[in-house]
Amino acid sequence: MALTAYVGVMGSGKTYEAVSSVILPALALGRRVVTNINGLSPDRLREFAAQQSGKPLDEIGELVRVKGAEIADPDFFPEPVDGEEEDEGRSWQPGRYVNPGDLVVIDEAWEWWGAGSKIAPRHHKYFRMHRHGVDADTGIAGDVVLIVQVLSDLHRTVSSVLDFVYSMTKQKSVGLDSFYRVDVYRGHKLFKKNRQSQHDKKYDPKICELYQSYQGGKGREVATDKRQNVLASKKLWVMAALVVVGFSFSVWMTIRFFTSGSLVKSSAVAAQASVPSAPVMPVAVPPKVAPISETWRLVGRVDLGDRSYVVLANNAGRLRYESPAVVIGNGSAGVAEVDGERVTRFSGNAAVGGGGGATTAVPSLFSGGK
Repeated sequence: MALTAYVGVMGSGKTYEAVSSVILPALALGRRVVTNINGLSPDRLREFAAQQSGKPLDEIGELVRVKGAEIADPDFFPEPVDGEEEDEGRSWQPGRYVNPGDLVVIDEAWEWWGAGSKIAPRHHKYFRMHRHGVDADTGIAGDVVLIVQVLSDLHRTVSSVLDFVYSMTKQKSVGLDSFYRVDVYRGHKLFKKNRQSQHDKKYDPKICELYQSYQGGKGREVATDKRQNVLASKKLWVMAALVVVGFSFSVWMTIRFFTSGSLVKSSAVAAQASVPSAPVMPVAVPPKVAPISETWRLVGRVDLGDRSYVVLANNAGRLRYESPAVVIGNGSAGVAEVDGERVTRFSGNAAVGGGGGATTAVPSLFSGGK
């Protein structure tokens, strides 16, 4: 882990993440942990680490709590000294509170190593060389975790040598107070290109009971403005309802189309069209017989020049000339169709003999004269 910073505003999950992901695993490895996190109970933490790891309590590491004045001590950290032992001719002199190979977790680190503070030479040297100090029992090199709200709060000589930065964000904006997000960055520049991973995590009440985030006992956070939570927006819920209704309607229309809608009707029509129908036999329709004319009758034939005509006469003795083509048959059996009526030698009122009315005599030309 080397030199790492945990950043985030108050209540974002920094302390919880340090306890759950740093301190408890280190204790399970048998490491010595030095921290100033408020409200930690060494006995309870060691018992919880033993329960989580399944190891006996005597294999769990030691938890040492320190106060602000002790952290400010110039001899707080170990110091490398010249010698003939390990580490390329260097040996380590234990600090007043920290030994080589310890895990050091300091909350609100800006109070001792802030941007405007003067860093003790021994502290400065340890931040640069702590990885070389190794625990004699575990063989693990020293690590330092600094917890601050804003990375710029740290002194530049400290922040510039950070290996990793863990940025915590509580999911208050979506109403998920029990969840927080962890963004892991390589180095001290929190650029998107330097982000290595992102994790969504949930608070475990059992771990929250192992430390104290609020002075004076348990505390509870309330929102000063409900608009902080986007889920409290009525407009959002109206839009969500419209989306649900629209989606449901689309699903219903799709199901209806493929089950009992137009597809079924189309299939029925197609099936009906595919059934071969019996051939329709033509029905003989009797020809319509033209009625007998009551006005005209055939009276003869006449030749005028090189043309021949059939002569028709009416009751008044008026003559009418027609083409011989309208006449079917010869002599007295001939029948002409004129004006949609059948005209014969015996049609017309003049053909009906007797009665009181006189008829005009029209000479017959069928007897031979022209």
